[in-house]
Amino acid sequence: MADDSAAFRVAAIQFEPKHGAVEENLARIIALCEGAAQQGCHLLVLPEMATTGYVFASRQEIAPLVEPIPGPSTERLVKVASAHNCWIVIGLPEHDPQTGAFYNSAALLGPQGVVGKVRKVHLYAADTHWARSGTLGFPVWETPFGRLGCLICMDACYPEPARLLALKGAEIICFPTNWVDERAPGADWFTRAFENGVYWIAADRYGQERGVQFSGGSSIIGPDGQLLAIRDEGDGIVAGEMAPRAVRDEAGREELPDRRPELYPALLLSPPWALEIFPRRFCHSAPLPEGQRSTVAVVQLGDDALEPEAARARAAERLETFREAAGQAIDLVVLPELAFIPDPACAGAWAEPIPGPSTDWAVKLSRDLKAWLAFGLPERDGTICYNTAVLCGPDGVSVRYRKVHLNRRDREWAQPGNEGPVWVDLPLGRVGFLIGSEAFLPEWPRVLAILGADLICAPSAVRGPRPVDLPPTRVPLPPDLCAIPDAAYWHLWRARAAENNLYVAFANRGDPPFMGWSGLFGPSLLPRTEALIKGSGEQITCLQVDTRDVLDDGRPNPVRYKALIRSRQPHLYDALTAARSGREEV
Repeated sequence: MADDSAAFRVAAIQFEPKHGAVEENLARIIALCEGAAQQGCHLLVLPEMATTGYVFASRQEIAPLVEPIPGPSTERLVKVASAHNCWIVIGLPEHDPQTGAFYNSAALLGPQGVVGKVRKVHLYAADTHWARSGTLGFPVWETPFGRLGCLICMDACYPEPARLLALKGAEIICFPTNWVDERAPGADWFTRAFENGVYWIAADRYGQERGVQFSGGSSIIGPDGQLLAIRDEGDGIVAGEMAPRAVRDEAGREELPDRRPELYPALLLSPPWALEIFPRRFCHSAPLPEGQRSTVAVVQLGDDALEPEAARARAAERLETFREAAGQAIDLVVLPELAFIPDPACAGAWAEPIPGPSTDWAVKLSRDLKAWLAFGLPERDGTICYNTAVLCGPDGVSVRYRKVHLNRRDREWAQPGNEGPVWVDLPLGRVGFLIGSEAFLPEWPRVLAILGADLICAPSAVRGPRPVDLPPTRVPLPPDLCAIPDAAYWHLWRARAAENNLYVAFANRGDPPFMGWSGLFGPSLLPRTEALIKGSGEQITCLQVDTRDVLDDGRPNPVRYKALIRSRQPHLYDALTAARSGREEV
């Protein structure tokens, strides 16, 4: 980057193409680009398939509209870039003359010509009628205003592509899209920006095409996961100003932990075979439990800085009261990270052995409640301290997981654990473990999902990222989408559950400076299956989870089917496990 101190203006251009009308679409695209350049924007991003529209039934139907890159459409837009000294990203259907293959592609154009192109790797259902999965990987380009990467639409539904761009140094991700089945900005957009510390420029289309309703909502999202600018509907320009370097120290990002790529070999595994086709014993390295319906509770501890013994007594009292009020048995209870100490900043001073006072208390309470208890504590093993989570049952401590991804606050008192992913099979299903800010890293929940986790226990003590609200939309989305509240629309732990097709039990501390907002989140964004605690303070909530292979209506259970795990493209993910020198942060 030439000047780290310089800011520049960018534009996400929202545009509704007319199906099949390339010349008409290009004329309107050029007018919008010239308008954005006249507003002082130097980087312009247009939607996916902007020259042609999106919904095509076959290769034969789209064949007259595909073109090479460079080609006629990119040549016309290079003239615009040259005249206005700007850079343009546009989505279009590409023809590769050497192989005859068609791709859903995007091109980066500068004043001197075509800089590069990407081909959509993770295809949506409509793409598969005519397009081949992308063959170019995930390149990053140097530009006068920073390092750019580009993803296309469904590529954002998977954490791996954006992470690969970040590992190559991308500071800005351009995102041509035709978003459907969700409001826009999509939850994945916020997640990819936050977890990688990048700016996210999303250019979406709106309107209907052949019965498909697109979401609009073109937007710019900051590296802290906050919404900077948005356009709900209609053609137009979403302009914003960017600092050239990704922000690292906004709310929540000061807690960003180290990556541990040596612990991620499972990211390179191929998708599992279907349970309904092959017996359970062939679908995972360890056969999955049968699964069942179970009730899981999360406890958000509140405002009083109590000594450990008093804090444990209060938690037991609250749990007993909650169980009586709920009138039902609870199978698993998850409490926060460093749950029973008054000041996590001094965690080392409160460290205790395992077994010790806290685990002895939990085993006794487990017998009383007839439930499993998961929680976090500062562990002392000789002279070494760990940030640890345990699972206690009637017979003792069943799981001990020492946090392997430490953030800056952890490193002041704790050593990292060196054990790989930890999970245990219970009657309610396969249960994995992570602690607090480890959820900021997409790799760790992903590894647990690949290894068959039905539910992740996430004892936490985090300050952010706080949920993001959306303004109301005028886009005529289906009723089930419109019914989703705009408040707390993006919640990182909900996103982790949905992208990994599992349940997440997020039990956060609710005392200052921690944000609260604990919850239980289900394996799909739609329909939402969750129990959310709004805000801080001391609260408890519960949710019935279902980990059986097949639901009552005969459909495969998303927790077991894991569609987003099956459709990964791990042959492109080698860099996720590559050894890197020194302590790595992304």
